Amino acid sequence: MIVIGENLEQLMKQYQMVYHEDDLRKGECDTSCYDETCIRLSLGTSAIRLCPDGVNSILTYGEEIPKSCIYQYKLGDEGLLIEPKTAVLAASAESIYMPRGYMGLLQTKGSLARLCVSIHFSDGQIDSGFRGPVTFEIFNASDFKIRIRKFQAIGNLYVFKATTKKHKLYSGQYADAKGPTIQKAFR
Repeated sequence: MIVIGENLEQLMKQYQMVYHEDDLRKGECDTSCYDETCIRLSLGTSAIRLCPDGVNSILTYGEEIPKSCIYQYKLGDEGLLIEPKTAVLAASAESIYMPRGYMGLLQTKGSLARLCVSIHFSDGQIDSGFRGPVTFEIFNASDFKIRIRKFQAIGNLYVFKATTKKHKLYSGQYADAKGPTIQKAFR
């Protein structure tokens, strides 16, 4: 069941589901991103591009990405400029906490999708117990350069009530991220 309306707003407040680091210290939930049917997420201040370095032109799934292929940077006033047919990792300006018994599904904001830009390929779920900023896997499928300004709303997080609260909370390798995260090595 999807949680909407006043139920979503109350859930956000009850569990402090959306916060910025300063808000957490004050014990206040940021409800400014509440929408009638979802939680609006906006572009944060940092991004990561994966680029071949002249030596490494192949990345292997499950193995560590060479540091020389990772270009991490802060976004300036001009925001994020995404070249045609390219991808970048970025993170939400907001940090999310998904309480036990709930899960989130991330969707691209419709107005951005109409520019042929997606904020996630298919890893759009937020598991119960997840805490931190949401990593966006932004892909520009258009033939145009697309600019997204810092703090612009680019995603909608829909919250669903799970059929049980008896499940393991998220404690995976991306827990407690502080910004966009690349694939971590695993075997």
